[in-house]
Amino acid sequence: IMPDEPGDTEAAEESTMLLLSHQQLAMAETLIEQQATLIGQHPDDQDLRLPYAKSLSLAVCVEWLELPHREQLFARLKDFCRSHAENVWLYVTVAKAALALLEEYVKAPERSSDAESMNALIRSLHRGRASQTVSRLPDPLNPFNVIVVDDDLREIRLCLAESDAYLVGPWTRAERFQDASDLID
Repeated sequence: IMPDEPGDTEAAEESTMLLLSHQQLAMAETLIEQQATLIGQHPDDQDLRLPYAKSLSLAVCVEWLELPHREQLFARLKDFCRSHAENVWLYVTVAKAALALLEEYVKAPERSSDAESMNALIRSLHRGRASQTVSRLPDPLNPFNVIVVDDDLREIRLCLAESDAYLVGPWTRAERFQDASDLID
């Protein structure tokens, strides 16, 4: 499957999800690479960025994939999103991937600092996205009808709440009661 038109990237994202759900990593990674190539060919096309970031995020969230590989994909996602920091739509993909890694890190006490780092990243994404007003024009025939879009902000808030909840247990076991209390509040 080669997405050669901008509209095909959404189909590529859906195909990536299907391939990952069937544990077809090699094909999914090929498709992700093809999306990256398409973005390289059309660097100014913002509509290509979100499906690509979602594909990377989906791969990071796959639990059957080995953690080091997921971390590599996460680094790639972060770098991509950092290079397009003005595109706040991408923040939710990083937040979801960070939450998936945080879930793994809280299982291993030696990775507690990594878990806290993921929580801090989600928190900063929330702050960054909350400071931006994003609008879309839902109807090309009525360009003055603007809708403020908060769905991605809501998703980041949910990721943050879930990541906070994951940290309460480890912090309680470590007798960091004030920190746990702050998260609960």
